[in-house]
Amino acid sequence: MLVWWGGRLYYSDALVWLAAGGIAASAPLAWTAGVWPEECLSVAGLQVLDWCLSATVLHCIVGAWLRWSLLPGWAAGRPSLYVLRATSALVGSASLLWLVATLVPRAVLGVSALLSVSLSLSGACWSAALWLQLQECGLAAALPPSLRAALLHTPPLELLGRDAPLAQAVARALQLTGVLLVPEADRGAALQRPTAPRS
Repeated sequence: MLVWWGGRLYYSDALVWLAAGGIAASAPLAWTAGVWPEECLSVAGLQVLDWCLSATVLHCIVGAWLRWSLLPGWAAGRPSLYVLRATSALVGSASLLWLVATLVPRAVLGVSALLSVSLSLSGACWSAALWLQLQECGLAAALPPSLRAALLHTPPLELLGRDAPLAQAVARALQLTGVLLVPEADRGAALQRPTAPRS
């Protein structure tokens, strides 16, 4: 989808097709994850598979936790605090992965991993489509045609001068700003003062 490379975002059709083929090919494997591995893998291989599946299921939580815990930004000048934070995050993440890999059956882990990857890819597709749409047409494409025409072909001062909801909202905001600038002791009187009629 969108790839961050060299400070710029790029869109790759090849990655989209590879992701679609990969998710379609992995679906039967995930649905039968509780059946085929016992015949194909050793005990150590099954444990590695369980850990990989649990890491896939929890990648959003564990990834964000590790990313924030291993970045040294907030512990500048305090290496002991950074070491404690990083160590606790690593041990906690490994414990969470072990807990899920041990307690959840392999078939449920396989389907949960497929669900997690599918939801991540779907969210990435929606965000990529929105980003590409905004790059091509801007935010105006998401607005109703009448509002888009009014915003694109009417000078801003003329928009504010009309008796429109936008003009009323701006006028009300300006009135409230004026009231907020009044000292607190005089705000009651300022709120009770009638506004001048519009000409």
